[in-house]
Amino acid sequence: MLLWIHPLVQGLTALLALYVLWLGWQRFSSRHLGRQTVFQWNRHVTLGKVVVIVWALGAFGGIGATYISFGKIFPQSTHFIAGLLTLPVLLLVWLTGTHMDRNRGKSNTLPLVHLVAVLVMLVLVGIQAVTGIGIVQNVLLK
Repeated sequence: MLLWIHPLVQGLTALLALYVLWLGWQRFSSRHLGRQTVFQWNRHVTLGKVVVIVWALGAFGGIGATYISFGKIFPQSTHFIAGLLTLPVLLLVWLTGTHMDRNRGKSNTLPLVHLVAVLVMLVLVGIQAVTGIGIVQNVLLK
């Protein structure tokens, strides 16, 4: 049961992250593409924090669940490596997002750094999803 919590929570968080990205895209469209949009700043920030925290805890939770269930971790696996790489990217997303929230509208470069970090994160999450599905199929469903 413990091994099922990690993929379910991380998968639901990935869906929430896509919604948060869509909210952020509204701001990007308004500032850089000249579109008239309504940016739900507080919702974007609040849900963004939830996503970052849950993903970070999920990285450690996945390691913990694997160790508890198998008595070891698998550091050579692509899933593990991609999971570790998410941690510094999540930190960058958190730091840039926090700075922008505290200094609203005062930077043009930082939002682009934030967006690129988020997109890198989503690529890593995609790798995590593909390799995670393989783990579910080969380990949890057998």
